[in-house]
Amino acid sequence: MRIRTVAVSAAALASAIAALMATETTAGAQTVVGTPPVTDPTQTTVPPTTAAPTSPAPQTTVPPTATPQTTTTAPQTMPQQTMPQTTSPQNSPQTTIVNQPQTTTTVSPTEPQMMGPDTQSGQFGTTNETVGETGRWQRQMAAPVDAFELKLGTGYTQGFGRIVPGVGIPQVAGAGVGVNLELDHRVTPYWSWGIQGQYQELGREDNAGGSRGLTGNIGVTGHMSPYSATDPWARIGSGYRLLWLVDPPFLPTQMLHGFEAADLMLGLDLRPASSVALSPVIGADVNVFVWNHSVPLSSAQVGTFIFAGLQLRLDAGPKAVEAPAVANLR
Repeated sequence: MRIRTVAVSAAALASAIAALMATETTAGAQTVVGTPPVTDPTQTTVPPTTAAPTSPAPQTTVPPTATPQTTTTAPQTMPQQTMPQTTSPQNSPQTTIVNQPQTTTTVSPTEPQMMGPDTQSGQFGTTNETVGETGRWQRQMAAPVDAFELKLGTGYTQGFGRIVPGVGIPQVAGAGVGVNLELDHRVTPYWSWGIQGQYQELGREDNAGGSRGLTGNIGVTGHMSPYSATDPWARIGSGYRLLWLVDPPFLPTQMLHGFEAADLMLGLDLRPASSVALSPVIGADVNVFVWNHSVPLSSAQVGTFIFAGLQLRLDAGPKAVEAPAVANLR
C-alpha cells in the first residue's frame, strides 16, 4: 500500500510538472507574439519571471532617444561653440574698424599734400595748404608768356617844381586826376615792354583856370613773382611831356613841353585769374621843360608829377606757363 501510494503521488507530481512546463511554453509563445497569457495561474507566475525582464527591456530601449536628445543638445552646444566664431568675427571687424579710421585719419592730413600736383601746384604743394591758412592770394598759378597786355589805370596826380623861371608848377597845374593807357608785350613771365600814355586834368591854385597834361613813354616792366597770385612789379620808362595852361590871366593858352627823363611806377598785381590782374599803383616822374610852344625857355626847368591809383591788366596770348618746378613734376 505504501508503494502504491508513493507511486500515485509520484505520478501526480509528474503530471503537475508537465502541466507547469506546458504553461511556461505557452506563456513564452504568447509573450513573443505580444498577446497576454490566457490562464490565471500563468499570470501569477509570469510577472516575477518573464514580464519584469522582458517588458522593461523595450521600454528602456525606447526612451534611449537620448541619442536624439544628445544630438539635439549637440547643435545646442554647436551654437555655443560659435562663441569662438563670434569672438573671431568680433575681433576681425573690430580690428578692421579700428584700422580703417586710423588709416583714414592718417590719409586725410596727407591728402592736401598729395593734391599739390593735381591742382597745378608743383613745388607749392605746401602752397595749397597755405591757401586755406592765409588766403587765396597766397596761391600760385600760371604766368602769361608771349602775350599781349592791355593796362588801364586812373588815380590822383599832382605836380611840383618849376615850369618856367619864377613860376612853380602848383600855381598853374595843381592837384588833379590822371587816366593812363598802356600796351605791352609780355615776352617772358618775368618782363615785358611797351608804350604808355597818360592824360591829366589839373587845377590851379587861384582857381582862375586849369591845365591839361599829356605824357607818352616807352618802358620796361619787371615782375618779381609771376607765378603767384600776388605779383609785385616795377616799371621804368622815358618819354615826353606836354602841359597846356588853359586861359591864363591876360595871356593866351600856353603849351610848355619837354622831356620826361624818367618815369617810375610800382605796383602789386592781385590776380584772381592767370590773365587778369588788379594793381594798386604809385609813381613819380622827372620832367625837364625846355620849350614854350616853339620858343626855348631861358633855362630848362625841372619838375615832377606824382601819381597814386589803380590799374587793371588784361592778358591775351597763345599760352600761359606754369612754374618750372610744376613742369618738372609733370
